[in-house]
Amino acid sequence: MLDDQMMAANLFTGLTLQQTMWCAMHQDYSSHYVWDDVVAGKVPSDEKAGEIVEKALLKGGKGHFGPLEHGGITISCGYMPHSVMQQLRTHRIGISFDTQSFRFTSQGLIDAYEDFAEATSDRDKQSALERVFYFRPVGDYQDRELNKYHYSESDRHDDLTVAADLLGRYHHRVKHRGFAPEHCRGMLPFELRQHFVVSFNARSLMHLADLRMKPDAQLEAQKAVHLIWSAAHPAAPQVFSWYDDKRKHKALLSP
Repeated sequence: MLDDQMMAANLFTGLTLQQTMWCAMHQDYSSHYVWDDVVAGKVPSDEKAGEIVEKALLKGGKGHFGPLEHGGITISCGYMPHSVMQQLRTHRIGISFDTQSFRFTSQGLIDAYEDFAEATSDRDKQSALERVFYFRPVGDYQDRELNKYHYSESDRHDDLTVAADLLGRYHHRVKHRGFAPEHCRGMLPFELRQHFVVSFNARSLMHLADLRMKPDAQLEAQKAVHLIWSAAHPAAPQVFSWYDDKRKHKALLSP
């Protein structure tokens, strides 16, 4: 192997996300090894690093988003409708998902049905169902062609009744007849609630927010990404506050 004593590779540890962005940005324009600044304690504070990144890379339409690809954010998401999971997982560049499998996690569905069957009040029965299925709240909605309609209490009650029946069939086949969960999950309502862990960098999160927090995105996707965005915000407060002011909900071209 080549013996060159100057070549080096060092792992960044103990830096905030905004400090990591600063290091990446600084290395773009610095002739000396930025690692020496890390070792010497010359990296700006988290707040100062965020301010520098905002001023040097984002303000004034500069659009130099490359350094925002360094460092990562990991968010745990729970009870999301399956359609949201499908939409979010179409965004694969710079984003990684690990998602609850309904092949290996059938016990949660079995438990939900048994809780439903044992419940003595309508409220408890509904709670057991809504732990594993998502239904929109009663209210006024519109489709993508802006046709308006009303989702009534009666409509929602009918949907819950169908869900209870299908969950009972699933429970019987999996628990009492030995069917494989993946054989039976197709009979369940589409909007199963699903848990996942997602990781991304700041730039890929902005891309996700551009597309899924815009006003015409599916309501559930807007809500999911709003929750993800809020959870991630403290990781890079200056950078993400700039996004809030300049890009949020505007459906601009992704950074």
